[in-house]
Amino acid sequence: MNLETNIDSNIDNSETFPDLEVLIYRATSLYSLLQNYYGIQPRRAHIQIETEVASKEEAKLLKISPSVPLLVTKSQVRDQHDYLFEYTISRFRGERFSLEVSCL
Repeated sequence: MNLETNIDSNIDNSETFPDLEVLIYRATSLYSLLQNYYGIQPRRAHIQIETEVASKEEAKLLKISPSVPLLVTKSQVRDQHDYLFEYTISRFRGERFSLEVSCL
């Protein structure tokens, strides 16, 4: 059984991180790559958690009814210079979710 559990949307800056799309496949950790190759040190994270009803497209991707609620997380991570280098929106099936948060 192939169960889709979440949809992620990430915004990054390819000008700030040239070659990231290539280097990430050789890395064991995104944050280790950012620190060792680009000199980025994650310092502060902010996570917002909310619920919303799945759109028709989201419901199709997650293989659920459009009326099923989603748990949505919006996270921002800033570096040692307070530069926003990661912004992620994740949509999780409401009936199959567990959240554990560890902050920097």
